Amino acid sequence: KQLTKDEFSKYIKGSYNLTFDANGGSIDAGETSKTVYCGEKIGTMPTPTREYYTFDGWFTEAIGGTQITEEMVFEGYSDQTLYAHWKPNGYTASWNTAANCSISVKRISSPFAGAAIGTLSSGDIVYYGDVLEVAYAASTGYSVSSQGRTSITVAGDVTPSDIYATATPNSYTYNV
Repeated sequence: KQLTKDEFSKYIKGSYNLTFDANGGSIDAGETSKTVYCGEKIGTMPTPTREYYTFDGWFTEAIGGTQITEEMVFEGYSDQTLYAHWKPNGYTASWNTAANCSISVKRISSPFAGAAIGTLSSGDIVYYGDVLEVAYAASTGYSVSSQGRTSITVAGDVTPSDIYATATPNSYTYNV
């Protein structure tokens, strides 16, 4: 078979294999690699999926590295693996402060490097995989009579069905 001018040009420039590593996610079987040519745009790349995460782009390293886009010109001279980067999905944490009770919620760890560790307010964003510590306290003269969870690993919205408290007055006996 005789090569066309374009085919011959690509042959001379060199064709290389880009392999896509979903890095914890998944890619359709037919999209795990593609042929690229030195000096030409990379072109279409797959969009992987991962439950509870949003795809953040293809990078040259599993952690860190340089982001690679479809518009970039391939300048490598060897096969290369690109790694998917992910951001954990954000969810709303909300609770109602009950009369004569206080609720304190702290993020004690997070898989998301941008998440601040420490005290949260109702309505704040938490991320999939965050670990929250919840403390309940009653006002003087009251006792916490019911409460929600004291430790939460975030897998969706955190609501008043997870974080709640009620207080009842302490009972006293008087001798007359």
